[in-house]
Amino acid sequence: MLKSSRAGVVLSMPIRLMSMAITIVLSESLLPSVVGRLFLIFSGSEYAVRSNEVFDLDQFPKRLAVVGGGYIAFEFAGIFNGLGAEVTQLYRGELFLRGFDNEVRDVAATEIAEKGVDL
Repeated sequence: MLKSSRAGVVLSMPIRLMSMAITIVLSESLLPSVVGRLFLIFSGSEYAVRSNEVFDLDQFPKRLAVVGGGYIAFEFAGIFNGLGAEVTQLYRGELFLRGFDNEVRDVAATEIAEKGVDL
């Protein structure tokens, strides 16, 4: 898709499979720059929302998957679980909260799993 912006012409083309949206910004005064954002296309992806959009849901979900291993994903998994939803948290790597103290990560994983979040 081509569209105009103040920076010049913006070309955005999604590539399917594990998809990446590529935006090429062309400007008369700057060199072209390429910005990419990885996203997944999967069956049911039309139901996916980001952390900002979760507050605008019409109905409280009975089941949900929280994708990510950062503290915001960890918090949302705990919040929705505490409110009664069946929650699965998906993250890559050995454990979530990468960059945090390993003992804190281990205790957090134990506690949230005991509360019922499927890790």
